[in-house]
Amino acid sequence: MLSAVIHAAWNLLGKSRKPSPAFFAVASLGAGGLLIPVIATVWGTTGLLPGWWRCR
Repeated sequence: MLSAVIHAAWNLLGKSRKPSPAFFAVASLGAGGLLIPVIATVWGTTGLLPGWWRCR
């Protein structure tokens, strides 16, 4: 459900006016930045990262 809400919000922001490529670049980098802790946690708990990176 949360994914559907986020997707709808993205469509409203991206298509309501004429967005520039800079808007999409900032939005993509922002989303990537928000996902980094999630990815690090999942990889750290599944053993897919090197030993020095593991989340404890």
